[in-house]
Amino acid sequence: MNLRLPVLAAAMAMLLAACRTAAPIPPQAIEYNAEGAKVLEAGDLDRAQRLFELALEYCADYPDPHNNLCLVWKMRGELGKAKAECIKALRLFGDFAIAHSNLGTVYLQEKRFRDARDSFRAALKIDPGYVEARYNLCLSYLHLGEARDARECYLKLIEVNARKTDAYHDLCILDLQDGKPLAAIENCTRAVELDPKYARAFLHLGMAYAAVGKSCEARAAFHSCLLLEAGNVECAEALARTGGAGCEEAAR
Repeated sequence: MNLRLPVLAAAMAMLLAACRTAAPIPPQAIEYNAEGAKVLEAGDLDRAQRLFELALEYCADYPDPHNNLCLVWKMRGELGKAKAECIKALRLFGDFAIAHSNLGTVYLQEKRFRDARDSFRAALKIDPGYVEARYNLCLSYLHLGEARDARECYLKLIEVNARKTDAYHDLCILDLQDGKPLAAIENCTRAVELDPKYARAFLHLGMAYAAVGKSCEARAAFHSCLLLEAGNVECAEALARTGGAGCEEAAR
């Protein structure tokens, strides 16, 4: 299934938690962790790692630096180390929704989709409004072939955040698979309205139009896809396959 890769870091997941251990967190640990979060958001992985490790030198039982180190290692592609840090954070504080979600994204990258699903469910049990965790739960259902659960998940996600563009796009794909091109047109149209630079949504919008025999509209959608991604082979091939006699005249 062709899906746009979500932002797995969930906006870097940099929420700084309050003290979660029985003993007070030393202020130096809090300061180093906060500074590391800013540095990581700016993309300096090396310095961020040093700052999080310094925070842990002051307080090894502080879960937030472990969670943030999980992000550092994940961004480096070191999934084993990322997973270990997220698990450390959760052992220290089991109700850490962000750490559950970050662990889930590691499992997604490892293609351990059942474990990913369970992690996102755990995150949502703690924070039902956690949009990125809910979206990644929907992705987990898709990868598991649980289309009905995926659809319900996306519809619930839209109730939580009606502007979550990827939800409409992925529903469009499900509609195409279910032989519902009119519903697919509606969902992909909503996706490109929310994000006019969403090339893959234009691709699937074109497919939906082609399925109902609207060749001119399909060609326009494929053309929009190519304007956004000139090297998109799928869009180019779809455009070449789609007849369009008279489309230019109709447009005039």
